[in-house]
Amino acid sequence: MKIPCRQILKETEVAAAETLMMHTDVILDSLFGTGLKKPVSGAELAAIHIVNKCGKNVIAVDVPSGLDADSGQILGDAVRAKLTATLGIPKKGLFEGSGPALAGRVAVIDIGLPRELIRRYPGALDTRTPFC
Repeated sequence: MKIPCRQILKETEVAAAETLMMHTDVILDSLFGTGLKKPVSGAELAAIHIVNKCGKNVIAVDVPSGLDADSGQILGDAVRAKLTATLGIPKKGLFEGSGPALAGRVAVIDIGLPRELIRRYPGALDTRTPFC
C-alpha cells in the first residue's frame, strides 16, 4: 500500500503540501501532542490553516493540533477534526473550552494502560499529572 506522506519543515514547503492535501480523502493530524502549551507559529500554523481550508475529513491523534489538552484553549489556531482518536484516556481539553467544537467525535484508543492506574485517576486526567 502506498500512502503519500508529506513532512513540512519550513513555511515555504506548505504550498506543496496544500496541493497534496487537496487531492486526498483523509488528513491525519499529528503535528502536536498533549504537551503543547504555547501558541502555534511558523510552518505549523500555516499547515493548520491549510488543513482547515481544505475541507477534508480530518482525524486528529490524541488532540487536535493547536488545542491545549488540559483546558481546551486554542493556542494560536487549531485543527478542526471530524474524529479525534485519543490515546489511553480522555483528555480534559477535548470536553472543555473550544475542545468540543474542534474534536468532532472522540474515540478513546486502548494502548494498554493498566486498569488500576486509570481507576486511581478517575475521569479525564490533566495531561501533566505524573502516573508514577
